[in-house]
Amino acid sequence: MRLAFCWAHVRRKFYELAESSPVATDVLRRIASLYSIEDEFRSLSTDERCDARDKRSRPIIDDLYSFLEARGR
Repeated sequence: MRLAFCWAHVRRKFYELAESSPVATDVLRRIASLYSIEDEFRSLSTDERCDARDKRSRPIIDDLYSFLEARGR
């Protein structure tokens, strides 16, 4: 079993700020790329999807974390 967080809840907060924040706009772009990757994985088995997600989505999530962490200091 794997823990799966829902990006929709994260996205909602940034969407509310997007008109006035370039940072929020950039975060939304990154989240959109995660959604796009997930669309590509729909036909894969659960195990294949998890492996593909680790390879394709993990770098985007790690970069997003670093991006936001740098702005929070």
